[in-house]
Amino acid sequence: RPFVIGVGGSGPIGAAGQVLAGLELADQLDALGVGAATVVVPSATGGTQAGILHGLAVAAPPYRPVIGIAVGAPVAELRPKIAGLVEALEPLTGVRPPAGALVLEEDQLGDGYGRPTAAADEAARLLARTEGILVDPIYTAKALAGLVARVRDGRLTGPVVFWHAGGTPGLFERL
Repeated sequence: RPFVIGVGGSGPIGAAGQVLAGLELADQLDALGVGAATVVVPSATGGTQAGILHGLAVAAPPYRPVIGIAVGAPVAELRPKIAGLVEALEPLTGVRPPAGALVLEEDQLGDGYGRPTAAADEAARLLARTEGILVDPIYTAKALAGLVARVRDGRLTGPVVFWHAGGTPGLFERL
């Protein structure tokens, strides 16, 4: 009998998969000797961000901040959804992410979900040209634009993990 998981892992069950991803990320960072790193994720429904926050909290120190770049809705609309997912995951993980861990920024939102921005287009071209990695022009590219802007203006330094959240079908919409 199938179980329907909301788009983007937007419920606790979907976000639970991202908890496991956060644990795997912590293990990989530890194995590489990286320790603390800032994680930048696209945030549209909140499942990825809530799950990663919990996975990293379960993994324990060092603290690894997670910056969610709002790509589909304003922060005022998105924050309560993510806070609800974070709360719903507590019984599953047995931990609560640190106070203030829910960081959301909306400077790359543009006109909203499904609408490209010049900064996202530039960031996607930069990544493709320098690393050979493709990102969709809307969702992941907006988060990448947030990362690029923060590195360029000095708000983001040190080790950084960019969470490529998929969106491959979006690559073909503009061809």
